[in-house]
Formats: sequence, structure tokens, C-alpha cells
Amino acid sequence: MKNEKCVKDEPHSEFTKEEQQEFLNLLNHITPEQREALKKVLKTFI
Repeated sequence: MKNEKCVKDEPHSEFTKEEQQEFLNLLNHITPEQREALKKVLKTFI
């Protein structure tokens, strides 16, 4: 029987490399508290 791999094994992004870089640049400007809050919100989408 074939073993199906989890989708997370092959990340898929709908964002361009430029959009990804812009997002990373924005993350550099937020506080650690804001970063933790963002992580909590993003985890709700998983």
C-alpha cells in the first residue's frame, strides 16, 4: 500500500520571491511581542 506524504513535506507558496522578501523585511520591524502574537494568529490557519 502506498504511503501518502503530508502536504507540509513540499511547501507551496502563492507568493512571489519578492513578496516573501517584503514580508520578511516587515517582520524585522515588529517587536518580539508582536511577533509572538502573529505566530499565534498564523497557527490558527494550520
